[in-house]
Amino acid sequence: MAAIGAWTTPHLAAAVEALRAEGGEVLDEHLAHLSPLVWGHVNFLGTYAFDPGAARGLDNLRPLRSGLPEEDDDEEGIVAW
Repeated sequence: MAAIGAWTTPHLAAAVEALRAEGGEVLDEHLAHLSPLVWGHVNFLGTYAFDPGAARGLDNLRPLRSGLPEEDDDEEGIVAW
């Protein structure tokens, strides 16, 4: 669970920063109700294969997804949904 929190926290911060930079209203009162310990997207029972050569540090995050289905997420061709 610590790894999930460590991974999610900087991504949440980057998303809030991006929303605010675009003029979006993100209230601190709402942020108080967010938690980085969300694991619905994590498969605890599966087998994972990682390429250490493609690993990113927490100071080198992937680009944020726009949430628009018609756009590619990044250079890997993952479609945001």
